[in-house]
Amino acid sequence: MGDATLVERVAGIGRVWRAVELFHPALRSGEIDWQTRCLSAWRRAVAGEDHATVLADLLAPLADPLTRVLDAHDPEPRIGAGAAFHAIEYTSWPAALPDAADEATSDVPQVFGEDARWLRRVAGADGERVCDRVDASGGVHVDVRMVIPCADPAFDGWRAALLQVERIAPRAATVATPEDADELRAVRILDACGIWGMVELLYPYADLMDEPWDACWMRALDIACDPATDAATWRAALRDLLAATGDGGHIGYEGARIGSSEADKPARRMDTFERPHGWALLGEEEIPYVDVARIPIEHGSRAIRTLRATGHGIIDIRGYPQFFDLFHTLAVEDVIGARYREPTARGIAPDRRSWLDSTSFQHAMPRAGEPAPRVVLTILIDERAQSSAEHMCLWLAAQCDVEFVGTPTSGANGQVTYVPTSFGWFQVSGGEVRWPDGRQLQRVGVQPHHVVEPGTDGMGTVLDAVLDAALARHRVRVVAASD
Repeated sequence: MGDATLVERVAGIGRVWRAVELFHPALRSGEIDWQTRCLSAWRRAVAGEDHATVLADLLAPLADPLTRVLDAHDPEPRIGAGAAFHAIEYTSWPAALPDAADEATSDVPQVFGEDARWLRRVAGADGERVCDRVDASGGVHVDVRMVIPCADPAFDGWRAALLQVERIAPRAATVATPEDADELRAVRILDACGIWGMVELLYPYADLMDEPWDACWMRALDIACDPATDAATWRAALRDLLAATGDGGHIGYEGARIGSSEADKPARRMDTFERPHGWALLGEEEIPYVDVARIPIEHGSRAIRTLRATGHGIIDIRGYPQFFDLFHTLAVEDVIGARYREPTARGIAPDRRSWLDSTSFQHAMPRAGEPAPRVVLTILIDERAQSSAEHMCLWLAAQCDVEFVGTPTSGANGQVTYVPTSFGWFQVSGGEVRWPDGRQLQRVGVQPHHVVEPGTDGMGTVLDAVLDAALARHRVRVVAASD
């Protein structure tokens, strides 16, 4: 594959590129075509030009004396204690933005792809660093400005540039395939470095990865730099990079958006048996049954009213739910359904990163008379339950008396964050979701109380053994609850 020294140099340029792209205030004016300049820098690196010179030329249009190539022993610029400054901060989910109308905390929210970004006014800590020092490889370091002290003469102009654009357009999801081999390599490097920066800053499950993220990235860069790499090889390399995150079901389904061929997507389990209609009353006992993936939305209210009236039922979550909010009405007490952590970053250094902690809280619905007992639910699950379907499982478990029957869910709940590549959008979880008690959900899924696989009748016909087992178990639970 590519020369190791070349890989290290293009990685160094990639770190600087991502740091400046995300955090330096000068880019918000729109006057600098940063992507084109970086593609040129990578082409020069491939051609073997001096590394420090390439970096210095890359940074020159920023016209910022503090963002520069430097000796590693140069002192880091800092602001005085208590000085006010602005910083660009990111989170992976726009819903986590502070109130834009609150001048004390935020100015105009801005968006990069699906990643929320805002300019935030904060009080400087004692000796707050103005720049992050980026290891650009080969013994070269670069300081990149991360905060704007309000006393800086350039502050007013930069702040005006930041505020004049409400939404920042993302980089194009598809880059035209160039004919020049060096330019093609530069586009591949752009792909890999864009993905690296997104996962490095905004992926909440790095501690669950089987291999250090930088090692996965360098392996992809090695392939990107190889002149023999063709489109199919590079597409496979991007998928391998995605798989290295270990990001649950997003690898199999949503991650398959890299490329456009439906044939490339993995097969999902398909039922070969007849499932009940989305809303039904089963058996002589007329047990309420709701298939959340198939019930018409207009029948949802009736189904939930029946569950509340009878106090029990079967919920089939072997698929993506048609509706979600109505299930909140089953709560008979105030509950926390899930715990969230959203990564935030206002720089690439580890001490510039933090978390937004929150919970998913639901108040009980008011009821007349004595407090009602918790609704008894038997829930059918399998690997088709992911994202909102898994969140529904968490909610129902928090507010009802629940048993799960079937096989584990995919373990891929939470909002996603995106980055464009030359083959389309790369996406990965952008927020951490856990059970209310802190148990891990990602890569684990919701585990059934009773493991049941679809069965056969001995003649090869597949039966819905999961529903049969759930009905049998539910009858026992309803009798026990009435005693």
